[in-house]
Amino acid sequence: MIEPNGDIFHQNFSKAQNRYMIGVNLETRNFAIDFLKGISILYIAGYWHLFNYTKAFPNYQNVVTDRLLMVTLGLFVLISGYLIGTKANNDSKNGLVVFYSKRLLRIYPPFIFFSIIFYILNIGSGKKLFKTATLISMVFPPAANTLWFVAMIITFYLITPLLINMSKNMVKYFLFCVLLFGSAFIFNHFFNILNVRLILFFPIFAVGVLFASYKELIDNLRLSVISLFLIASIMVTFIDNVTQFLWIPLIVFGPLFCFVIILRKEKMIERFKIMGHIGYASLFVYLSHRPIYVLLKKLYFPQSEISQIFYLAAVCLPLIIVISWVLQKWYNNIILFVSPKLVTNGRIGGLSF
Repeated sequence: MIEPNGDIFHQNFSKAQNRYMIGVNLETRNFAIDFLKGISILYIAGYWHLFNYTKAFPNYQNVVTDRLLMVTLGLFVLISGYLIGTKANNDSKNGLVVFYSKRLLRIYPPFIFFSIIFYILNIGSGKKLFKTATLISMVFPPAANTLWFVAMIITFYLITPLLINMSKNMVKYFLFCVLLFGSAFIFNHFFNILNVRLILFFPIFAVGVLFASYKELIDNLRLSVISLFLIASIMVTFIDNVTQFLWIPLIVFGPLFCFVIILRKEKMIERFKIMGHIGYASLFVYLSHRPIYVLLKKLYFPQSEISQIFYLAAVCLPLIIVISWVLQKWYNNIILFVSPKLVTNGRIGGLSF
């Protein structure tokens, strides 16, 4: 049996560590993006899903928080489109194989791992989890709770190179997106097999990809116009028996408003450095928060409702963030050691979505 050369191994590992430290240096990252991811993941893991584990606040879901949820999810999708579009533009010379291998290696193994954890902890049926992990649920729903979002983002990744190619001409890009959206809508209407979430969130993903190709739009768009469209989109959602497709304007203009403001006012939020770390760990926070809540609740859970909220918010949630940050750091280290070429512009960690 041939033994590995210890010196060479340690030299390579040290090089990987050095590259990795660059990858986690928040100064090399877009803090505004990490801030938005941090705020968004706190809403999902620290509010929306937290109250699934206690009956202390049954009215946590209401007309305000429902709409905030759609804006938050849309913001994740917008950020995902923006980041993946930026990376695709930077990597355009490397070809599709490199593009897909880099994206899938970064997100798919953790996704599969936590799909298995969901199954072991009985957080969803085996059939739904299998369909979600294999992306089948995006064409043949239903999908597993929570994990459907990651499956949707990965599905959007698959068409990103085509979107990037079309975005070289803004008019052609717009027409192509309308054609793609319209085809999906008609296909869903007549055959009822596409996951409707693909249709709801595709427009805001397309906006993110467009911003990646035309970054000047972030500074040139008028906030007053976006605000008017946002107000109108909110009002539309209060129409009696409104179809879910009429929520699309809110899913577009809500995240767009937040995205443009924060990227323009980045200096005003620089003091909130902790949000950068939370944003960095957002992928693993999203994937791990339900399993960790379940395990910690089995380990200990107070009797009084006030104590339950305190335990979940002040003990469980910080643990989820810390564990997720460590997992993200550990996983980045593995990626950088196994495949150093994945280091691009100092950014690996966190959700692209």
